[in-house]
Amino acid sequence: MSRQRIIYVLGISGLQAVKNSMFFQYTKKAGEAEEIKHAV
Repeated sequence: MSRQRIIYVLGISGLQAVKNSMFFQYTKKAGEAEEIKHAV
């Protein structure tokens, strides 16, 4: 495995991790909003 390939793979998995955490935060916020709606 060449050095460039390793960097590329790390970059891709890094992007995926960022996307996943953003998505997780968004769904968490959406879930909280739903809970508040149901509580009212």
